[in-house]
Amino acid sequence: MKPVHILIMVIVFAGSVFAYNYVYQSAIDEALHAPITPSEVNTEKHRPDFTMTDVDGLPRQVSEWDGKPLVINFWASWCEPCRREIPDFIDVQRQFQNDGLQLLGIALEERQTVRDYMDGMAIPFNYPILVGTDEAVEVARSYGNDMGILPFTVAIDRHGNIIQLQYGEFRRKDIDVLMKKLLDAPSSRQ
Repeated sequence: MKPVHILIMVIVFAGSVFAYNYVYQSAIDEALHAPITPSEVNTEKHRPDFTMTDVDGLPRQVSEWDGKPLVINFWASWCEPCRREIPDFIDVQRQFQNDGLQLLGIALEERQTVRDYMDGMAIPFNYPILVGTDEAVEVARSYGNDMGILPFTVAIDRHGNIIQLQYGEFRRKDIDVLMKKLLDAPSSRQ
């Protein structure tokens, strides 16, 4: 076989691999950024209970925030999409805290790693951060993240019902749509 034929085959093969990966990655990105609602995954259920420690080592129960719209964001400091979301979540907490919204971060890491990351941030967190490794993975799984995707965000209404899951990065425009849905929901069952 002539070298030019080998070169053509390599170029065709490389182009095919690139095209396949591009199409495949685009499909994954689209799926990860599309919010998943309870009707799509049958998650309209009451949120699971859990207790974890915060970055100061104090035990916190999710029931502390009963009666409030709650957004739980599972993240890690090594996760680039997680780090991109955090400023938006800080802004959303600041913007909607007087409307009763509560954000809760759950870092899937050791406490000191999370503390070091938080200390190095230009903008301080304004919502509680819980930490854990295996236990955080179990909590994420109990909330519907069987795939171990980070970031992973769960929206819970005032009644404690899971109303939306978000696998992958939550874009600001989608966060704003969620805030409207969470904050406009009636405060008592009809």
